[in-house]
Amino acid sequence: MLNTISENNMKNTLNHFVFIVILFFTEVFLAGCITFTPSQYGHSLENNYLLKKSNIKNVRVGKFTLENSYRNLCRAIGPIDFHDQNIATYIKNSLIYEFKLAGIYNEISPAVIITGKINDISFSSGVRNGFTGTWFIDLTLNSSNGKSMNISEQYIFRSDFIADTACHNVATALPEAVSSIFNKTFGSDEFLALFN
Repeated sequence: MLNTISENNMKNTLNHFVFIVILFFTEVFLAGCITFTPSQYGHSLENNYLLKKSNIKNVRVGKFTLENSYRNLCRAIGPIDFHDQNIATYIKNSLIYEFKLAGIYNEISPAVIITGKINDISFSSGVRNGFTGTWFIDLTLNSSNGKSMNISEQYIFRSDFIADTACHNVATALPEAVSSIFNKTFGSDEFLALFN
């Protein structure tokens, strides 16, 4: 009798284990179909203030390139992707948006053209860092006046244990990370030198 109970318990435990394993792989398979898309860049009041107080005028933004490969897969369940553009174009368009909002963008007759080189860009969804996620961006801006500047930013955000939520947070944090590196850029003397 005791053997029968023990066998039944063992079978129930094994069935439960198999069920959990099947559920896990089903979730991974279904989640693998997800694409996480960052939202459109939204302006920053502080960035707008810094640009307006700089007295910069008539700027155009030229080509932005990505120097290293961008690994977009998040926790093996789906990419951080940009459907209609790549990450270099996303950052370029975000800069154009900031310039237009500040009233300094001039596509037709610019005094200065700014081009960009993304030397490195990567993210962590926080698996190894106590669920603290990061975006790292290293950017070089080049001016048609011959000057350039390099700036980098490690933007920290809250991640999650659950992969789907963590990857959503990675995508959500990208516009904030871009805004943060712009804030560092617009507030520097090196940035002003690009326009002299």
